[in-house]
Amino acid sequence: MAGTSEVSYWEQDGMYLSQTVGATAITLGTVVEIGATDGYVVTASSASTMVIGVAIAGYRASRTATDNAVAAGGLITVATRGIVNLSVANGTVTRGDLVQTYGTAGGIATGATAVSTLTLGQALSTGTQTVKVKLMKG
Repeated sequence: MAGTSEVSYWEQDGMYLSQTVGATAITLGTVVEIGATDGYVVTASSASTMVIGVAIAGYRASRTATDNAVAAGGLITVATRGIVNLSVANGTVTRGDLVQTYGTAGGIATGATAVSTLTLGQALSTGTQTVKVKLMKG
């Protein structure tokens, strides 16, 4: 889902947390949740109710154009509020849609028409690949 991009993952000031990455590396720009076994942060699963935000920064060993993942055990910065650019995992997300996690790679799709525990945020743009989202988790 997320990958190297010329578009910043995080666009406006909000709230952010420093968290430890779980057993699998996390790609920047993906939606993350609290892991079930150890309380560390992992890539969010589809329709997750444990989402805490979006991975926006962290130490990357090689700092090459394709190295945008933070290794297991590393510290990662997670945006819990503000405006972020997220990858669309399924279909088209339309401006105004409420979005939630979709698939296993930390992407998003259109969710319910009313705010629920699955709601990650509200789309501020329309797209099939990347959209701006106002996070509603923090």
